[in-house]
Amino acid sequence: MFLVYWVAMVGVGAPATDFTNDCVFGDGFHLFGKDGGYGEIAEEYAGAAAIVDGYDAYVEENGAAPTDEFTYEVEDEETLEISEETASIDDYNEAKNITSFLSSIIILLLLLLLVIFISTFSLFLRLVVKL
Repeated sequence: MFLVYWVAMVGVGAPATDFTNDCVFGDGFHLFGKDGGYGEIAEEYAGAAAIVDGYDAYVEENGAAPTDEFTYEVEDEETLEISEETASIDDYNEAKNITSFLSSIIILLLLLLLVIFISTFSLFLRLVVKL
């Protein structure tokens, strides 16, 4: 029994958990040192989300949509400095498309993970019932 526990917790369990936490749920999946462009996509999404949030804040403050340009605040993650940026309506439309597209992909991936989990769990239940 000790050997089973050691293999499950020390030999396989801890390294597999550490790998999953660091590589899959950390800063992206880094298999063999390649991030697959995750950093660029995350940066693009963060910029687009800031523009969309800035537009929403402008509408909330002024009670109407901007006609040409609007300002929004951006916080630097390292220095926590807040700066004001200016965006146009075209920038907002492009940012809205980016955030909608990436949000749809994330939802589809979560649904895929849910299907995999349910399939695995039902297979596990079938095996347990047969034992």
